[in-house]
Amino acid sequence: MAQLYQCPTMNILKCPTNSFAEIFASDELKDVLFWDGHEYKPLNYKDIKNVYTGEVIKPRNLEQKMAIHLLQN
Repeated sequence: MAQLYQCPTMNILKCPTNSFAEIFASDELKDVLFWDGHEYKPLNYKDIKNVYTGEVIKPRNLEQKMAIHLLQN
């Protein structure tokens, strides 16, 4: 686990490009990393603001967070 965070450019988990790795410890989700083909990066996204109503659209669960990350990156 430590090697994963110390050397994010090594594909230690053998993830395909543009995929997510869910990191569990004791059956609890600890982190989600994104492999972009070069390095593991933390899940990163911005909330979406509806330009017509001004409403802020936020993801409701982990799967939606991953989808928004892919759309924005």
